[in-house]
Amino acid sequence: MSTFSQELIGRSGYLNEGFADVYDRYRPSPPSEVLDVLTVVAGVERPGLVVDLGCGTGLATRAWAERVDEVIGVEPNPRMLERARAATEQSNVRYVEAFGAETRLPDGRADLVTSFQSFHWMEPQPVLAEAARILRDGGVFAACDYDVPPFVEPEVDAAFSALLKARREARKRLGIPAGASSWPKERHLDEIRASGRFR
Repeated sequence: MSTFSQELIGRSGYLNEGFADVYDRYRPSPPSEVLDVLTVVAGVERPGLVVDLGCGTGLATRAWAERVDEVIGVEPNPRMLERARAATEQSNVRYVEAFGAETRLPDGRADLVTSFQSFHWMEPQPVLAEAARILRDGGVFAACDYDVPPFVEPEVDAAFSALLKARREARKRLGIPAGASSWPKERHLDEIRASGRFR
Protein backbone atom coordinates (compact mmCIF):
# COMPACT_ATOMS: atom_id res chain seq x y z
CA MET A 1 0.00 0.00 0.00
CA SER A 2 1.32 3.44 -0.90
CA THR A 3 2.06 6.27 1.48
CA PHE A 4 -0.88 8.13 -0.07
CA SER A 5 -3.30 5.36 0.90
CA GLN A 6 -1.89 5.04 4.41
CA GLU A 7 -2.21 8.79 4.95
CA LEU A 8 -5.67 8.79 3.37
CA ILE A 9 -6.95 6.16 5.79
CA GLY A 10 -5.35 7.98 8.72
CA ARG A 11 -6.94 11.33 7.82
CA SER A 12 -10.37 9.82 7.26
CA GLY A 13 -10.97 8.87 10.89
CA TYR A 14 -11.69 5.37 9.63
CA LEU A 15 -9.55 3.71 12.29
CA ASN A 16 -10.87 5.79 15.19
CA GLU A 17 -12.59 4.18 18.16
CA GLY A 18 -16.35 4.22 17.64
CA PHE A 19 -16.22 4.78 13.87
CA ALA A 20 -17.41 1.23 13.10
CA ASP A 21 -20.54 1.73 15.22
CA VAL A 22 -21.47 4.99 13.49
CA TYR A 23 -20.67 3.53 10.09
CA ASP A 24 -22.84 0.47 10.71
CA ARG A 25 -25.74 2.52 12.04
CA TYR A 26 -25.96 4.97 9.13
CA ARG A 27 -24.52 3.25 6.07
CA PRO A 28 -27.22 1.82 3.77
CA SER A 29 -27.12 -1.75 2.53
CA PRO A 30 -27.14 -2.10 -1.25
CA PRO A 31 -30.56 -2.36 -2.90
CA SER A 32 -31.46 -5.91 -3.91
CA GLU A 33 -31.97 -4.69 -7.48
CA VAL A 34 -28.26 -3.90 -7.72
CA LEU A 35 -27.39 -7.45 -6.68
CA ASP A 36 -29.88 -8.76 -9.25
CA VAL A 37 -28.23 -6.74 -12.03
CA LEU A 38 -24.72 -7.81 -11.03
CA THR A 39 -25.75 -11.47 -11.02
CA VAL A 40 -27.19 -11.13 -14.54
CA VAL A 41 -24.07 -9.31 -15.77
CA ALA A 42 -21.89 -12.08 -14.30
CA GLY A 43 -23.80 -14.54 -16.49
CA VAL A 44 -24.53 -17.05 -13.75
CA GLU A 45 -27.80 -18.14 -12.19
CA ARG A 46 -26.26 -18.29 -8.72
CA PRO A 47 -22.72 -17.00 -8.16
CA GLY A 48 -20.37 -19.50 -6.59
CA LEU A 49 -18.14 -16.88 -4.98
CA VAL A 50 -18.50 -13.14 -4.50
CA VAL A 51 -15.63 -11.15 -2.98
CA ASP A 52 -16.60 -7.81 -1.41
CA LEU A 53 -13.57 -5.49 -1.20
CA GLY A 54 -13.59 -2.80 1.49
CA CYS A 55 -16.55 -4.51 3.15
CA GLY A 56 -16.56 -2.37 6.29
CA THR A 57 -19.03 -3.86 8.77
CA GLY A 58 -20.27 -6.36 6.20
CA LEU A 59 -23.52 -4.69 5.16
CA ALA A 60 -23.09 -5.48 1.45
CA THR A 61 -21.31 -8.76 2.18
CA ARG A 62 -24.26 -10.11 4.15
CA ALA A 63 -26.70 -8.88 1.49
CA TRP A 64 -25.21 -11.49 -0.87
CA ALA A 65 -25.57 -14.42 1.55
CA GLU A 66 -28.89 -15.83 0.31
CA ARG A 67 -27.90 -15.37 -3.34
CA VAL A 68 -24.50 -17.09 -3.53
CA ASP A 69 -22.69 -20.23 -2.46
CA GLU A 70 -19.98 -18.23 -0.69
CA VAL A 71 -19.20 -14.57 -0.05
CA ILE A 72 -15.96 -13.22 1.37
CA GLY A 73 -15.69 -9.71 2.79
CA VAL A 74 -12.21 -8.17 2.63
CA GLU A 75 -11.48 -5.35 5.07
CA PRO A 76 -8.26 -3.89 6.56
CA ASN A 77 -9.85 -2.38 9.70
CA PRO A 78 -10.04 -4.92 12.56
CA ARG A 79 -12.78 -2.94 14.35
CA MET A 80 -14.95 -3.06 11.25
CA LEU A 81 -14.33 -6.79 10.91
CA GLU A 82 -15.20 -7.38 14.55
CA ARG A 83 -18.54 -5.66 13.99
CA ALA A 84 -19.08 -7.58 10.71
CA ARG A 85 -18.39 -10.96 12.31
CA ALA A 86 -20.66 -10.19 15.27
CA ALA A 87 -23.55 -9.33 12.93
CA THR A 88 -23.11 -12.34 10.63
CA GLU A 89 -25.13 -15.49 11.20
CA GLN A 90 -24.89 -17.05 7.73
CA SER A 91 -22.45 -19.95 7.41
CA ASN A 92 -21.51 -19.09 3.81
CA VAL A 93 -20.14 -15.66 4.79
CA ARG A 94 -16.57 -15.15 5.95
CA TYR A 95 -14.21 -12.23 6.35
CA VAL A 96 -10.53 -11.68 5.64
CA GLU A 97 -8.45 -8.92 7.20
CA ALA A 98 -6.56 -7.53 4.22
CA PHE A 99 -6.32 -4.61 1.83
CA GLY A 100 -8.11 -4.81 -1.51
CA ALA A 101 -4.80 -4.96 -3.38
CA GLU A 102 -3.47 -7.86 -1.28
CA THR A 103 -6.36 -10.23 -0.52
CA ARG A 104 -4.31 -13.46 -0.44
CA LEU A 105 -7.33 -15.22 -1.99
CA PRO A 106 -6.87 -17.95 -4.63
CA ASP A 107 -6.55 -17.15 -8.33
CA GLY A 108 -9.50 -17.35 -10.69
CA ARG A 109 -12.32 -18.40 -8.35
CA ALA A 110 -14.65 -15.42 -7.97
CA ASP A 111 -17.66 -14.84 -10.20
CA LEU A 112 -17.95 -11.28 -8.90
CA VAL A 113 -15.63 -8.87 -7.11
CA THR A 114 -17.49 -5.89 -5.72
CA SER A 115 -16.60 -2.69 -3.94
CA PHE A 116 -19.66 -1.02 -2.45
CA GLN A 117 -19.03 2.61 -1.61
CA SER A 118 -15.34 1.94 -0.92
CA PHE A 119 -13.36 1.95 -4.18
CA HIS A 120 -12.57 5.65 -3.74
CA TRP A 121 -10.51 4.75 -0.64
CA MET A 122 -8.36 2.28 -2.59
CA GLU A 123 -5.49 2.73 -5.00
CA PRO A 124 -7.26 1.87 -8.24
CA GLN A 125 -4.62 0.09 -10.32
CA PRO A 126 -3.26 -2.35 -7.69
CA VAL A 127 -6.82 -3.18 -6.58
CA LEU A 128 -7.95 -3.75 -10.16
CA ALA A 129 -4.96 -6.03 -10.76
CA GLU A 130 -5.90 -8.02 -7.66
CA ALA A 131 -9.56 -8.19 -8.69
CA ALA A 132 -8.56 -9.49 -12.13
CA ARG A 133 -6.33 -12.11 -10.49
CA ILE A 134 -9.03 -13.54 -8.23
CA LEU A 135 -11.83 -13.41 -10.84
CA ARG A 136 -12.59 -16.42 -13.02
CA ASP A 137 -12.44 -15.91 -16.79
CA GLY A 138 -15.47 -13.79 -17.64
CA GLY A 139 -15.94 -12.72 -14.02
CA VAL A 140 -17.16 -9.21 -13.21
CA PHE A 141 -15.67 -6.37 -11.17
CA ALA A 142 -18.17 -3.75 -9.97
CA ALA A 143 -17.44 -0.53 -8.09
CA CYS A 144 -20.82 0.59 -6.77
CA ASP A 145 -21.41 4.08 -5.39
CA TYR A 146 -24.71 5.59 -4.43
CA ASP A 147 -24.09 8.83 -2.66
CA VAL A 148 -25.01 11.44 -5.24
CA PRO A 149 -28.46 12.83 -6.08
CA PRO A 150 -31.10 12.18 -7.18
CA PHE A 151 -32.66 10.60 -4.10
CA VAL A 152 -36.16 11.13 -5.56
CA GLU A 153 -37.13 13.58 -2.81
CA PRO A 154 -36.44 17.14 -4.05
CA GLU A 155 -35.80 18.42 -0.50
CA VAL A 156 -33.21 15.71 0.12
CA ASP A 157 -31.55 16.34 -3.26
CA ALA A 158 -31.30 20.06 -2.51
CA ALA A 159 -29.92 19.48 0.99
CA PHE A 160 -27.36 16.97 -0.26
CA SER A 161 -26.25 19.31 -3.06
CA ALA A 162 -25.85 22.11 -0.49
CA LEU A 163 -23.79 19.79 1.72
CA LEU A 164 -21.47 18.87 -1.16
CA LYS A 165 -21.07 22.53 -2.10
CA ALA A 166 -20.23 23.47 1.51
CA ARG A 167 -17.71 20.63 1.65
CA ARG A 168 -15.99 21.83 -1.55
CA GLU A 169 -15.86 25.40 -0.22
CA ALA A 170 -14.45 24.29 3.14
CA ARG A 171 -11.78 22.19 1.43
CA LYS A 172 -10.86 25.16 -0.74
CA ARG A 173 -10.60 27.50 2.29
CA LEU A 174 -8.46 24.97 4.13
CA GLY A 175 -6.22 24.41 1.11
CA ILE A 176 -7.09 20.73 0.79
CA PRO A 177 -6.73 19.77 -2.88
CA ALA A 178 -9.21 17.52 -4.65
CA GLY A 179 -8.21 13.91 -4.17
CA ALA A 180 -6.47 14.58 -0.85
CA SER A 181 -9.12 12.71 1.11
CA SER A 182 -10.10 10.07 -1.44
CA TRP A 183 -9.67 9.08 -5.04
CA PRO A 184 -12.17 10.95 -7.26
CA LYS A 185 -15.27 8.80 -7.77
CA GLU A 186 -15.93 10.30 -11.18
CA ARG A 187 -12.71 8.61 -12.36
CA HIS A 188 -13.75 5.04 -11.43
CA LEU A 189 -14.68 4.06 -14.98
CA ASP A 190 -11.55 5.71 -16.42
CA GLU A 191 -9.38 3.76 -13.96
CA ILE A 192 -11.13 0.49 -14.80
CA ARG A 193 -10.62 1.10 -18.53
CA ALA A 194 -7.00 2.20 -18.01
CA SER A 195 -6.23 -1.06 -16.23
CA GLY A 196 -6.76 -2.94 -19.50
CA ARG A 197 -8.04 -5.89 -17.48
CA PHE A 198 -11.78 -5.57 -18.04
CA ARG A 199 -13.99 -5.16 -21.09
